[in-house]
Amino acid sequence: MASALTKCIVLTAEPRDRPYELRDAQVSGLILRVQPSGHKAWIVTWAHGKRRTLGSVEHLTLDQARDQARQTVAEYVQSGLPALSKSKLTSCTLSVLNEYFEPWAVAELKGGLQYPDRSRSVFPWLLRR
Repeated sequence: MASALTKCIVLTAEPRDRPYELRDAQVSGLILRVQPSGHKAWIVTWAHGKRRTLGSVEHLTLDQARDQARQTVAEYVQSGLPALSKSKLTSCTLSVLNEYFEPWAVAELKGGLQYPDRSRSVFPWLLRR
């Protein structure tokens, strides 16, 4: 059930033994989630099962969360997929992966140094891709 969230309600929402959510009646799709640890976060939902965290209460005010929720729902209505849900492409090369893999392999695998060395010697043309 939705209720009009106010700054007072946000600040005084007490943690319980299980996480719970308070839905905003003013902006459809805006949710305040309160964890048992006391952490409070803003969540926006735009379709059944489609949701993303906007940020914590410490970083976003109620008005900022409402603005972001309105924008996300409007993007969903206009284009079918809000920008918040689109994954960001990252460029990663094999040599960058080796930088992360090598310390782990040395610490966790028997003869761990041979694996990054092998990938560098067997696939030298792939190191920059």
